[in-house]
Amino acid sequence: MQVTLKGNKLIIEMNLNEPKLSASGRNFTVATSKGPWESSVEIGGKPVTVVVNAFIAADEPPQTGDDQDDEDLDPAAKTKSRKGGTK
Repeated sequence: MQVTLKGNKLIIEMNLNEPKLSASGRNFTVATSKGPWESSVEIGGKPVTVVVNAFIAADEPPQTGDDQDDEDLDPAAKTKSRKGGTK
């Protein structure tokens, strides 16, 4: 990753990676600094720290488990089960 200052703009350049499914399963990470990264750019004598996470949305929501049926996904069904339903 390269960070530069051009006038009043902070320019961040980094390579794109092959999309990798995130831990949450909700998106694909295509570029990341993997946490805070101290650049060589200084403002007021202090280094600028950068955090970058670039991603694209996953097409489908993550699966929460094979044992979950459609009724488990219905909030109304969950409410009924808390009130002494059969579930």
